[in-house]
Amino acid sequence: MTVEAHSPLIRKLSAFVALSEAEIALLALLHRRRRTFIAGRDMVHQGQSGQVAYILSSGWVCSYKIQADGTRQIVDFQMPGIF
Repeated sequence: MTVEAHSPLIRKLSAFVALSEAEIALLALLHRRRRTFIAGRDMVHQGQSGQVAYILSSGWVCSYKIQADGTRQIVDFQMPGIF
């Protein structure tokens, strides 16, 4: 299987612009380090220092805000290929 088939980010960007082999190779490097998260766990907390960026390669996540009364409000859903 090609690199493009393994990378949702490359597939997503390729839908909008023709990527050169050099660009595909560079984007493929972003997928070398992988991290798996357990379902239902937070990936990043508001105010956390030393944050890193992730490229979602499978599954889905949501972003939420904690309200004044302690409840959560979902503000966005992210699908594979989202930075």
